[in-house]
Amino acid sequence: MNNSTVPVKVPVLEIIYKAMLPTHFRLETLLLDALSEHYKISATEKSLLCDVYASSIALKSILEDCLEEAKENNTKSLTLSNKEFQTIISLAKILENASRTQIHLTPLWAH
Repeated sequence: MNNSTVPVKVPVLEIIYKAMLPTHFRLETLLLDALSEHYKISATEKSLLCDVYASSIALKSILEDCLEEAKENNTKSLTLSNKEFQTIISLAKILENASRTQIHLTPLWAH
């Protein structure tokens, strides 16, 4: 390992993945409802929703790729580039913050 890589245990990635899924699906549903105009929200709220949903798509995709790589290589730990590790952390923080907010009158947190 060097300064440009970070070892990450697969169970940690699995926890992040499982924790982000409810928020991801909630964002997806709200966005589809907003775009079909079944759910009326302001342009600002729609923009916020799109931004956070884009982050959830990116995080979901990165984690699925990592978990697939771990499965293919039958390993319990992956060595990620520092950039990829920082991206995962940043996106997870965005979703964690978003899960405590609400769009219009709809909270994003899970019950």
